[in-house]
Amino acid sequence: MDFIDSVVTGIVSGLISGWFIVNYSEFKSLRDEALDYVRRIDYMLEGDAVVFSLPSERRPLLLLSSAMIWNGYNGIADSVNEINKGLSSYLSKEYIDYSEFDDFLNNAQREIRRARPNFCGLVFGRNVDFMKDIKEFITSKVGG
Repeated sequence: MDFIDSVVTGIVSGLISGWFIVNYSEFKSLRDEALDYVRRIDYMLEGDAVVFSLPSERRPLLLLSSAMIWNGYNGIADSVNEINKGLSSYLSKEYIDYSEFDDFLNNAQREIRRARPNFCGLVFGRNVDFMKDIKEFITSKVGG
């Protein structure tokens, strides 16, 4: 009986640790793809202004952010959305200061590198709103 308990415990713990590894791997893949996107932004000083181009062969930051939200990594998704907004604002400017843009990209890379997965994303592998689910459950029981 002890042998069977040990085998079952080993299988269950292996499945749980595998689940965490798969979800962490997904987080890391999305984070690294966002970081790679920011690193591939090509910019140079032309006269007094900065000229830059976004990488066309990569998924846009908005799609990466959407994937992060779907997988439950809202913290880094918010950071990526802010970086995307910043890039959009630079696209609409007529004049961009080189040191300001360089600082923006360095801060964007630092923000992405510092991001850590949240518990919900690691455990469930998707975005779960417990409060919403609880409220819906209570409403359905009280109202029905």
